[in-house]
Amino acid sequence: MREQFQYGTDVRFSLRHAALTVLLALACSLPVGLARAAGDDMTVSATVAQVMSDEYATAAFGPAKIKLQAALDKCKRGKCSGATRAQVHIALGMVSSQVGQT
Repeated sequence: MREQFQYGTDVRFSLRHAALTVLLALACSLPVGLARAAGDDMTVSATVAQVMSDEYATAAFGPAKIKLQAALDKCKRGKCSGATRAQVHIALGMVSSQVGQT
């Protein structure tokens, strides 16, 4: 009887270690994905800032719309956060409102 109890605790012990190993592997892979997304977020945000300060400020709405659409296309591949996509959509809306498109 004692051997079965000892065997049961050994199994639970190994299951805990397996679960801990899986959680640790997931936790280690998470920062890699976040770092990749952060790099694309920064690139797209910089594009939006550049377009708004250059093309939008000088009323070059055609080139502004093209560049912002390209930035949005980059985000559609799942490489940007929702907040970054929202920045692009807001800028596109501002450009469209100046051209008379809604």
